[in-house]
Amino acid sequence: MDAAARWNQVRALFEGALGQPVDERDAWLDAQAVDASVRAEASALLAQATTGAADLPEPVWAAALAAPKQLGAWALVERIGAGGMGEVWRARRADGRYEADAAVKLLRAGLDGTAFAQRFALEQRVLAQMQHPHIARLLDAGLGPRGRPYLVMEFVPGRPIDEALRGGTEREVIECFLQLTDAVSHAHRKLVVHRDIKPGNVMVDAEGQVKLLDFGIAKALDPTGPGSANEATVFEQRPFTPAYASPEQVLGEPVTTATDTYALGVLLYRLLTGQAPYGRDAATPAALGRAILDEAPQPPDLAPDLATILLKALAKPVDERYASVDAFAADLRRYLGGYPVSARRPTRVERAVKFIRRNPLASGLVVLSTVSVLGGTGAALWQARKAEQRLASVKQITRDAVFHFGDAVTYVPGGMAIKADLLQQMVGTLDRLSEVGSDDAELRAGAAMAYAKLADIEFNDTSASLSRREQGAAHAARALALGASVVEERLGDAEFMIWYVRAVESSARSERAQGRAAAGLALLQPVLPLLDRAVAALKHPGVGEDRRSLQLEHARALHLRSQFLFKPGGVHVDRPQDALGDLAQARRELLALEAEAHHAELVYVLGSVDGAEALVRAERGELPDAVRLGREALQRREAVVRELPQDVEYRDALVTEAINLGKILLRLPDRHGAAEALQATTRGWEMNLVLLREHAQDAHSNWAARLPVLAVHHARALLANGQSVSALAVIRRGLAAEPAAAVREALEALLREATAAA
Repeated sequence: MDAAARWNQVRALFEGALGQPVDERDAWLDAQAVDASVRAEASALLAQATTGAADLPEPVWAAALAAPKQLGAWALVERIGAGGMGEVWRARRADGRYEADAAVKLLRAGLDGTAFAQRFALEQRVLAQMQHPHIARLLDAGLGPRGRPYLVMEFVPGRPIDEALRGGTEREVIECFLQLTDAVSHAHRKLVVHRDIKPGNVMVDAEGQVKLLDFGIAKALDPTGPGSANEATVFEQRPFTPAYASPEQVLGEPVTTATDTYALGVLLYRLLTGQAPYGRDAATPAALGRAILDEAPQPPDLAPDLATILLKALAKPVDERYASVDAFAADLRRYLGGYPVSARRPTRVERAVKFIRRNPLASGLVVLSTVSVLGGTGAALWQARKAEQRLASVKQITRDAVFHFGDAVTYVPGGMAIKADLLQQMVGTLDRLSEVGSDDAELRAGAAMAYAKLADIEFNDTSASLSRREQGAAHAARALALGASVVEERLGDAEFMIWYVRAVESSARSERAQGRAAAGLALLQPVLPLLDRAVAALKHPGVGEDRRSLQLEHARALHLRSQFLFKPGGVHVDRPQDALGDLAQARRELLALEAEAHHAELVYVLGSVDGAEALVRAERGELPDAVRLGREALQRREAVVRELPQDVEYRDALVTEAINLGKILLRLPDRHGAAEALQATTRGWEMNLVLLREHAQDAHSNWAARLPVLAVHHARALLANGQSVSALAVIRRGLAAEPAAAVREALEALLREATAAA
């Protein structure tokens, strides 16, 4: 039998077996009257197609169907992989127009006209849509000798993600994995499901850069795009890798983006634990398929929140998984930051004590716990043998107690009061601890960050702060005094640099609050260059969460500086054009980050930028632009509140943008914006009442303090729409809140107008 005839026999046997149920394929092959070597080659192809097996042994007929030396302008250098669908070669462009190596994927000879050829064509169309730093780029495509199609992609030197991350810390694994979620999210936004996420399709290069490969069995979700109509039969054979397959893939049900979420969950589970989530004893694909359908994932030996995130991603019912890969990634980022995660929906009280259960040093016992660190034999604190252990405890207190617990309590009824009381205890403790470890550079850095966080909690631009300017300024000064001694050596420490910069910003806000905007602006001048230096000092400045965090902070800093340059209704230096320049630059930077990967905080800051520019444009009389930007700001606020509905700061910001949009709309001539203005102010007014009720026990609640001002704007919108009776109720509530003199005067004027109209 010649090579071509032998291949035709192998191909027929392979395609026939592929059409059988998974657990019946071996029996079907045994029943065929074929040569044993033909059966063996068909079985090898089948194993690769269904389990993602590694390179196949060279078949006896391969020489007769060998790859050509050159495909188009690409000279093939060496074969680097092969499978049931084709071969992958390292190649160089013969005409020198592309200097780097490329990877050429060549469809196996004899597969033209098959479902594999259709999948190959689909992969080309899918890759042509993808423009993302973590997806291997398509460089070229064409037909080789005998009409064999080929794809040319960027060559990714590196190792599979499981090999690259072996021995890495939990944080390193998750941060690298988040690059992959960004890539998958990009594909989903293009309406493409990858369907075969596994270590072999995720490469990590020497700089820690992730690249997602092989869209060979991707599924297009767009009914008018690739994968529709005549391509539907391509997927009837349900190609996938069982070890990473979802229940719906095993059952042959329609795939959705949730299929990729599930595979990502399996992959992260394996990366973090080194084990499969289920089916650990499965010896056959059929046994593994039953485990996927019936066996609950083994709870991983990880932090409770991280384990819960994984188990949500691995939920067998599709509707119990994360709604999107972005939501999965957002929870992982919250976990890394020490914030409550959405996967476990705790009660408000559970959320308040979340950190206490994880680390009792942050509760009301923090002082007692600290006494045990400082006490004992007293002088023994300075003994060299014990000093290192005690300093480690001190570092834990300075970081965890303030950062994690300080945020968690904001989410509960009375949380601001709890925060104020606990901070009062922590401050004295922190003062003593920073003196104890004054010679330890790492402790000084940790204490500096903790003081910066205290300053931010006590006084910032949101109603979620305690509005204690003097205390905030003092702690910002303490943070800067401690941090200045270590800032140069910690330029590559993104977390430290962010909090050092925020301490500078807290000092600037304090100056502005005292009417000294110019002095505050002068304090801000070193912030942007310092953040630029921090990005440059990173080990891999082009990639990773640290780079993104610093660039987000850079955009925040531009937004903050714009508020000092020009902020209608606030203290500023009256430089509106410079303010608009900062806001435009901040928007460009944020949109570039958002193009890489979605993150709720990016959308939140974009909303702040849009809202700030809307006010500047309105002040300059540019009302159409002001209305457009105001609408965009409110839309972004609504989006982040939908994503994180319990976040107090996000909901507080929604109040601000809703009221501001209402104010701008009411300035349009002939009451053209009156109806929309009422919708906006109603949204802001009602959200403020929700926050006020949730924090009714807080003597520090700023939502009560600003209610009279909101009443002025909401009442004006009601009166503009002829709703005088409703306006009277709002006005009276505002007056009952004991407003300042100027606000009281405005409310009394509105009261007279509403009474006359009623």
